[in-house]
Amino acid sequence: MKVTVTKKNHIPYQGKVEVYEGGGPQTHKIIPQDLVFGLKVYPNIISHNTQLQYTIPQSQKIRLNLYDISGRKINSIADGVIEPGIYTYDLDSSMLSAGIYFLILEGKEETITEKVLIVR
Repeated sequence: MKVTVTKKNHIPYQGKVEVYEGGGPQTHKIIPQDLVFGLKVYPNIISHNTQLQYTIPQSQKIRLNLYDISGRKINSIADGVIEPGIYTYDLDSSMLSAGIYFLILEGKEETITEKVLIVR
């Protein structure tokens, strides 16, 4: 299952999102209480592009940023109030140097950090 909810500038859309497993309304609808605050990166050893997927279980202010190994913010991916749902973001790493980076997803009550390795 893949759900992409973005505007042209890749900032997640803040409207209502309904997510269905299996392809349509006749199948199981994922409701917000089924969602768990989370962040996935795949593939995680990146040579060119990768896809980030973050899940928001309830409407809340979030921040999703990319930092280099020294803690300098490289990219702000999402910052604002987000409705419940599953969001994806295509990260183009072609302008980044090889090395270790950190994605940090901050929500109302939780923070998740994912280490990302970029190789050339």
